[in-house]
Amino acid sequence: MSENLKLIRADLDLFLNDQAGAFLYGIMGIDMVRDKLGERLRQANADLNRYLLLGDGDPNHPHTIGYQRWQIGCIDRNLSREGVVCFTLGHQWLVTVFAYWEHECRPRIAKVYRVSVDEIKEPVFGDLRLIRNDILHNKGIASAKIRNCKVLQWFSPDQRIQITSENIKDFMAKLSLTFRP
Repeated sequence: MSENLKLIRADLDLFLNDQAGAFLYGIMGIDMVRDKLGERLRQANADLNRYLLLGDGDPNHPHTIGYQRWQIGCIDRNLSREGVVCFTLGHQWLVTVFAYWEHECRPRIAKVYRVSVDEIKEPVFGDLRLIRNDILHNKGIASAKIRNCKVLQWFSPDQRIQITSENIKDFMAKLSLTFRP
């Protein structure tokens, strides 16, 4: 089958649908874990200064390796919608979506039009590029360049870049990928 814009758009739409779903199900799962874990820790009267360790295997086995820990008193905050886990998930969503556009879609579109990749521009993805750059190169804080966003005007300079389900809904709407049940 020869490459065409309809096929590229269908691939992009499917990818974006799956990425939005992964983000949203991830957020819902985090909410459930936070609520269940919080309830169990409260029932156990857990010492808030102790650590909850994550890893593989039986924690009582000497060969088990832990690879993540938080103080019990920090877990609720870290698993909140404004916490480090949701913060990281949002960044992962944005970086992944931009990478797919940049490395998969743009080259395919350029090939269809027989132009250089640099000639393929889409304002929504141009804005994602600016936000992505601040995520990766400015520790997730919006720089002055964020003012150059033309469509996704979600952040101001010096603001923490926290991607939310509202941002993803707005992004999907800008690409006409929202629907009513």
